[in-house]
Amino acid sequence: MYTNTRVPDSIMTNEDYAIRAKELGHGIISTMEHGWQGRYIEGYELAEKYGLKFVFGTEAYWVKDRYEKDDSNCHICIFARNENGRQAINDILSEANITGFYKRPRIDIPLIMSLPSEDVIITSACIAHWKYDDIDNIVEMFHQKFGKNYFLEVQYHNTESQRNLNQHILNLSESYNIPLIMGCDSHYIYSEQAQERSDFLYSKGIEYPDEEGWFMDYPDGEEAYKRFADQCVLSHEQIIEAMENTNVFLEVESYDNPCFTHDVKLPSLYPDKSQEEKDQHFEELIWRLWNEQKQEVPSEKWDRYEEEISAEINTVVACHMADYFLLDYEIVKKAKAMGGQLTPTGRGSAVSFFINKLLGFTKIDRISAKVRMYPDRFMSATRILKSKSLPDIDMNVASPEIFWQAQKEVMGEEHAYQMIAYGKMQPSAAWKMYAKSAGVDFETANEVSKQIQRWQKAVIHAEDEEKDKIDIKDYIAPEYQEIYEKSEKYRGIVASWSPHPCASLVYQGNIRKEIGLTYIKPQGSGEGMICAVMD
Repeated sequence: MYTNTRVPDSIMTNEDYAIRAKELGHGIISTMEHGWQGRYIEGYELAEKYGLKFVFGTEAYWVKDRYEKDDSNCHICIFARNENGRQAINDILSEANITGFYKRPRIDIPLIMSLPSEDVIITSACIAHWKYDDIDNIVEMFHQKFGKNYFLEVQYHNTESQRNLNQHILNLSESYNIPLIMGCDSHYIYSEQAQERSDFLYSKGIEYPDEEGWFMDYPDGEEAYKRFADQCVLSHEQIIEAMENTNVFLEVESYDNPCFTHDVKLPSLYPDKSQEEKDQHFEELIWRLWNEQKQEVPSEKWDRYEEEISAEINTVVACHMADYFLLDYEIVKKAKAMGGQLTPTGRGSAVSFFINKLLGFTKIDRISAKVRMYPDRFMSATRILKSKSLPDIDMNVASPEIFWQAQKEVMGEEHAYQMIAYGKMQPSAAWKMYAKSAGVDFETANEVSKQIQRWQKAVIHAEDEEKDKIDIKDYIAPEYQEIYEKSEKYRGIVASWSPHPCASLVYQGNIRKEIGLTYIKPQGSGEGMICAVMD
């Protein structure tokens, strides 16, 4: 589904695949997407939920030379055997988005050959791997590099092109002693879902004629064997070899990286200092700022202010959150020096800490404010430590690009990038998509759209606690209920993405390698942006 952000491809979710894998007694889930690593944190969490092993991988686009305007966009599947392999894959996918983007992010032969041979698994993917005239020589080169971790992928589509390719693959396998592996080129779970995918593609004006006659579901092993047998190319022994070699993915190690844990990941400007040293630095900063600003307060109130400041400092120290405030302070100070503007009021509960005024995050003085404010709503040791969460200082800024640049200058080039915002199909878009693909008559399509709009207005004007209780079905007339329900399966499908307008990832580690980077190009014209693979 996350491939849809670049090219419409599927309406199935990662969880659909996790449920099917569990149902069939399979051992893994992998978030394989075309051209990038997908929302792999979701895959990791689903693996935990369903008792599966998570395998990090991608079906990448590759060309001979990424600096050439070559849109061959051959396919290749690359998986990480361990954390070192995962970071190496992230590294070349990031490079594909930075220097290899031409219509698609493209790795090239030098980037593929740079991967550590013992730490990755590579397969030749689908028929789209084999576009170059000298592909056999390239296959031999990949095999020499990756050895036992390189496989030739056979698929069971009973088409002339796939049968011919499988025969060619068998010849290469025998000539170079390259093992076979079965590929299940699945874009939905059950065969009856083919039409749903076709409807989605049609609504986007896309057809894939090369897929005619392909099996794109997720069958059990018995059905997969039968399809190969019906193809009449592979022998019984070769089919068994190709299917059993998929067990190589069960050997993949767990990925040892903080991005997969539920621990607090709080970046620090002082990673070599102890917590006590950082707490002391934070405390000294606050008292210095107080001494610089105390003349704004009547002297007879200083004792009260200093008592409140001490209490807030003690809360920050108890929560081990000095790094949060020290980092925010330096970023905001840098951005202001670069011409960035921060609204004086502040946002949310952060204004109920006076030290946030001292640090320059707001001009509101909660101690003298006419409206009573409650510091524990912003931060308390009980809430922060028990929930393993961070304080939350929201800031309204003008020219956010200045603040993004300030983050990079304070933290370092590979430690701050914009996050991703995914666009999911809401009821109105899902209905319009279905109505277009199914050829619903104009009068019906228009009337149902109006009824959906009435529901949307009701939700907009409702109190927050009431919004989830407003059922769209109550706004759809009885005579349209049945046809409207056919569009509901498209609700929530990820159909687009954009750089998040106000969320950045600031991370102690190397984002390019540990998280991954992707280029998000806006619809229409305009420059895109390199973002972290994180939402």
